[in-house]
Amino acid sequence: MLAFIFTRTNLPTYLDSKTPDVIVPVSQVLAKLQQEIVSCPTGVAPPGKKCLYPGSAPIWQRGVIGLPNEDSVNTYAAALAAGQLAPNQHCLVEENASDAINLPCVAWMPRYTRGP
Repeated sequence: MLAFIFTRTNLPTYLDSKTPDVIVPVSQVLAKLQQEIVSCPTGVAPPGKKCLYPGSAPIWQRGVIGLPNEDSVNTYAAALAAGQLAPNQHCLVEENASDAINLPCVAWMPRYTRGP
């Protein structure tokens, strides 16, 4: 599904991690896709590769991992420090805005599943 999104649209993709144990594997999938799906200025993919949607941002800018709680933030921070995340991995924090600044993440948004 991610390959379809990255090759057929220019949309950013928010990957809503419900548990901390998916953060590293999801980032690894994004890293693999970064190698397989590349910009193709001529419209022709190099051998063994697929083309990003024309004019779209690279996968590392579009694949954003959501961090819904403190456990996820801590897991992400530990994986970042250990070099386990894809290069330039982006994240979005859903609880404490200060975590978005400290990690750093590209965004903060309220967590709606708990109500207003």
